[in-house]
Amino acid sequence: MKATFYCDESGSTGTNWLDAAQPFFVYGGWLIPDESRDAVLSGLADIFAKYPGKEIKSKRFFRMGKADEYFKRLFDLMLNTPAFPVFTVTDKAYIVAPKIIDTYFDPAYNPCLSNQFSWDTGLKKQLAEVIKTNRVISDFAVIIHSGTPSLDEMRSLKVALISAFSQLPSIVVSLQQITDSGLNEMIDEFSTPNSSRSLTIPSLNHLMQVLQVFSKNYSLETLIKHDNIRGYDDGLDIIRDIYLSQGEVEILKSKDFEWYSKFPNISELTLVDSKDELLVQISDLLCGFLLRCFQKIDKEVDLIESEKEIMRQLSVLHDEMHTWDFVFPEKLIVKYLKAIGLNPGKLTPIDNSSLNQHFSKYLKS
Repeated sequence: MKATFYCDESGSTGTNWLDAAQPFFVYGGWLIPDESRDAVLSGLADIFAKYPGKEIKSKRFFRMGKADEYFKRLFDLMLNTPAFPVFTVTDKAYIVAPKIIDTYFDPAYNPCLSNQFSWDTGLKKQLAEVIKTNRVISDFAVIIHSGTPSLDEMRSLKVALISAFSQLPSIVVSLQQITDSGLNEMIDEFSTPNSSRSLTIPSLNHLMQVLQVFSKNYSLETLIKHDNIRGYDDGLDIIRDIYLSQGEVEILKSKDFEWYSKFPNISELTLVDSKDELLVQISDLLCGFLLRCFQKIDKEVDLIESEKEIMRQLSVLHDEMHTWDFVFPEKLIVKYLKAIGLNPGKLTPIDNSSLNQHFSKYLKS
């Protein structure tokens, strides 16, 4: 079956990953089977018959008095047609921690580590949890923003990481073995245009991984129509060249997810002008709605009843169909579950002994 994924984003702040006013980045939209498209458009014409304006934009839309009522009708229409909300949500401050792990524990720079470490996403997440509140986060975010780290700054960050992981001797050993030559190679990684240091292309890759898994599970051949974005042509071409080209597909299966080396169920990634594509505008509304709700949840502000109902439905879609994914700390997961009336259980404490032993498996002998 053929389908089209209409895609937009909300919450982008470029290379500033610690923007307190925009703590989340939402990337996603609506996946609509071709056979559902006419019914969706007919329903949308009815819902927005009296909408004031030619283009529906989330910032303006959610300032309207009846925005919540409109969006609930929209959401019900899409699920019942059916169409599927596919998206990712990223806590931008939290994602700094995995970026640090990917940098200082990259086997290309860290001579102690075998290449297999790069694929252990579960272990990387545990390491990120260790440092998520450490001062090293803000220091590294400054480097991401500026793109011009000095060797002394990279040395200082290495020392700070050694201190942060002081209870994990195998990790300390690996950090101590990083030479100035390795640090200089890390620095070269940051000498790129601002667009390469933003979250846009990595988040789009993450989103397309989710879309690939869903499309495979439901035998869909999916075309992506993405709202036009400027300054990312090189990144989009890289995604097309790597993931949408012909070739052998390798699948890395972890406990929670599957990662694809190519996307055999995604046929094309095209850019469109949202002014001419209502279904991209509706995807912008979805992203804007999610951004508002997760900001409320993070601040522990109560959701209104329609928001709570939609977020409950999304929880079911995540667990049963995996239409969306997230990158944020366990603390926010607990807040989310509480906000929609579910029992989050207890946070799982990090077992330093097990973590140290797990990491040591990747140390070269």
